[in-house]
Amino acid sequence: GLGDVYKRQRLNGSFMVTALSKNVSGNTLTITYTVQPSQVESITLIELLDAYGNVLTSSTCYVPVTTTQVLEHSIPVTEGGTNNG
Repeated sequence: GLGDVYKRQRLNGSFMVTALSKNVSGNTLTITYTVQPSQVESITLIELLDAYGNVLTSSTCYVPVTTTQVLEHSIPVTEGGTNNG
């Protein structure tokens, strides 16, 4: 399915999120995960990776992580837009 392409979440270029939940509704993929202050102090870069480690989406931001943060990303996916050839 659409959510199968997105395998991993990486924060700040190095921290890999190991537990994320994916839900597909129509043409929208929603990814939800939790980040603890002990893991990262702030989030400045969010990347979604495929199974091979290729960056599929990337966005800069600034999210201070002073308490447990639940982050949710909704990604519109067009038919055929997630295929690599």
